[in-house]
Amino acid sequence: MIELNKDLQKKHHHRKWLPKYITESGILIETGTHTGEGVEAGLAFGYKKVISIESNEKFYTEAKMRFYEEIGCGKVELHLGESGKLLPIILSGLHGKRLTFFIDAHIGGARSPILEELDAIKGHSSKDHIIMIDDYSDYVNKYYRISIRQVIEKLYELNSDYKFGFEETSKGLNVMIAIV
Repeated sequence: MIELNKDLQKKHHHRKWLPKYITESGILIETGTHTGEGVEAGLAFGYKKVISIESNEKFYTEAKMRFYEEIGCGKVELHLGESGKLLPIILSGLHGKRLTFFIDAHIGGARSPILEELDAIKGHSSKDHIIMIDDYSDYVNKYYRISIRQVIEKLYELNSDYKFGFEETSKGLNVMIAIV
């Protein structure tokens, strides 16, 4: 069972800033489970629950096995499918809660569903979520054919009071944080 864990915190030292962004709900929603490192880091740094969406069936199946105990006790919830389509369904069950999002989904390499994901978040009743965007430099460089300007404009549609900061990962200063 993964809980607040000093050894795992050391393993995920490049995400040591995660606890700063725990909201009152204690829920972290991640798009792009991949190997489950984000799920593990969220639990290791104190999130009460991590909900993660993965479009790749192989990664999803591996994560289900890896987090079997955490799923059983309700600390982890995994979903298979496209994040832009699943987020509205997931969020409908979290009405009124302020959430932390870690946006990191990639579909087939150079495609990102970020605009659909942000539209889904915009439809939620709370408008003061903390939104972390991983690999933000890929939007600056237009790797995903979506510019950072488009992302920021979409974030301002959610809440015009968002302020932006950045956090460092193993790739350098590569996570953009939108916070009210």
